[in-house]
Amino acid sequence: TWKTLCLVCKDGLQDPATTTEGTVYGKTQILSLAPALERFVDLFGKTGRVRLSVVLPGGMIAWHPDARVVENGRLILHVPIRSQPGALTRLGQILFHAPEGVLHWADYSLPHSVFNAGAEPRVHLIVDVASRNNEDLERNFLRNLAPEVLQHFVANAMPAVDALATEASAVGPPGSSFARPLSRQMSDAYTTLVGGSTEML
Repeated sequence: TWKTLCLVCKDGLQDPATTTEGTVYGKTQILSLAPALERFVDLFGKTGRVRLSVVLPGGMIAWHPDARVVENGRLILHVPIRSQPGALTRLGQILFHAPEGVLHWADYSLPHSVFNAGAEPRVHLIVDVASRNNEDLERNFLRNLAPEVLQHFVANAMPAVDALATEASAVGPPGSSFARPLSRQMSDAYTTLVGGSTEML
């Protein structure tokens, strides 16, 4: 019910599971077949994984937090390519639909899930941007934001992190330094109960 296609992944291969620190990411052969999409991806500068995520009608991505997002300077951005109002994301207590063609960010280090109640597949381009010292991101996406919007975005999406930070000590919006490690522990406990793994998410 959920499929991914790697555009940028570990060693340029179809390996969507790897997000560990020190991984070398490269463009896959599939990305070269779509020059316009490749040019768009290049606008983000340095990235980790870049994937097309497809959730089929009635499909679901289970409840999980993404690991070490803030600590590793990851900025996970979604571009809905094909969607409809029944394609919903739940992030904590927030339930939302992301409309087609709008670049959006949410704090995916917090627990989230996806359910597609629509009649058509939900297709998102997911770009895992390396946000620290990324001049391309600054020039192509952040520079034109209104100052107060940029300030709020940076404070929430790209907070400063102590070099010795762990998930428990990373700074961020009030409460998030507590919520992130707690959500990881809860998701790991749930995974143990039902079997399976959240590592690829």
